[in-house]
Amino acid sequence: MKFSQSLSASEIITLEQLYHNGFNHRLRQRAHIILMSNNKFKIDEIAKTMSLDRDTISSVIDSWGSIGLRGLYDDHRSGRPPIFTLDEEEKIIKSIDTDPRSLRNTTSEINKDTGKNASTHTVKRVLKKHNKIWKRMKKTLAGKPEKEAVEKAEKDIDELKKKSLKEK
Repeated sequence: MKFSQSLSASEIITLEQLYHNGFNHRLRQRAHIILMSNNKFKIDEIAKTMSLDRDTISSVIDSWGSIGLRGLYDDHRSGRPPIFTLDEEEKIIKSIDTDPRSLRNTTSEINKDTGKNASTHTVKRVLKKHNKIWKRMKKTLAGKPEKEAVEKAEKDIDELKKKSLKEK
């Protein structure tokens, strides 16, 4: 039977904090596995409780024993390299800021400028990465405006037109 090494009080407190407040699910899950192992739960019991494979439980316990707390965190995963450089991303943002309604035009311009073949979905991901919100624009008002407000606005427009003609 494999169990984690007996934990000190500070390690238990740290693991409980990670279990309750960890920043992602896997970290919370791994902290829980070590706590359960410390309470002498068998690997098969932990696997059944956590709905994980027993080899996964064993590897978590092994990494805790060899590396310690750092063994609970995920290693960096590279993923696919980004299509656009930071300068090209800035061009995309500037282009969208000047004309926010033409995502297709922006995509074709960027593809011509950079010589890269990116889809509109890729451009949207770049915008979301830079905290730009993408929503459909409304073409009409939600309801009809009040007659008084329309009349007042028309009067104001007429006055402004008269002032502009006087200034010329």
